[in-house]
Amino acid sequence: MNARPEEKICEEWGLRKTKTRLLLFEVLGESPQPLAIPELLELFIVRNHRINKTTLYREIESLVDLGAIRAVQITSRKTSYELASHEHHHHFVCTSCDAVTDVQFPEESIQKTEALLEKQGVSITRHSLEFFGLCKTCN
Repeated sequence: MNARPEEKICEEWGLRKTKTRLLLFEVLGESPQPLAIPELLELFIVRNHRINKTTLYREIESLVDLGAIRAVQITSRKTSYELASHEHHHHFVCTSCDAVTDVQFPEESIQKTEALLEKQGVSITRHSLEFFGLCKTCN
């Protein structure tokens, strides 16, 4: 019998398969965009799993520290989360309706940019690139 994707993530990271963790990985894996804590709490309730907000924050914080999920700073006021197993990508955020869309860049472009910065004496450990504007619907 094949393990579900969320179970495979737990196995990959050496994590216990708790109900909360499995549901968190399931919800993030099904979402086409990063999700904020209020959205996650709502989706947990829809799936008949009540969880304390503080408990969810702690779980997410530990999974971000581990590297199993990634924090995405959509705006200065809103942090959202997505699975780290998703291919590295960037985001477009509509400043009117808050819709988030994944943006793919050729890896060569990123490598050239990082190389230019490293020539200036900096050491890149990670990067984040988000674009902000109006989506087709709001434009």
